[in-house]
Amino acid sequence: MRMAEFVARHPAVTAEHSPGLPHHLGHAIAARRMMAFKGLRSLRV
Repeated sequence: MRMAEFVARHPAVTAEHSPGLPHHLGHAIAARRMMAFKGLRSLRV
C-alpha cells in the first residue's frame, strides 16, 4: 500500500489504478476478495 501511495504522488504519474487505494472503484470488492493488494497496478505517465 505504501508503494501505491508513493507512486500516486509522483509528479510524472498522471493516474494510478490500484484496487488497494481507497478511491479505486473496485476497492470494496477487492478488500473482500483479496488477502493483499500486492502486484495489481497500472499507471499512466
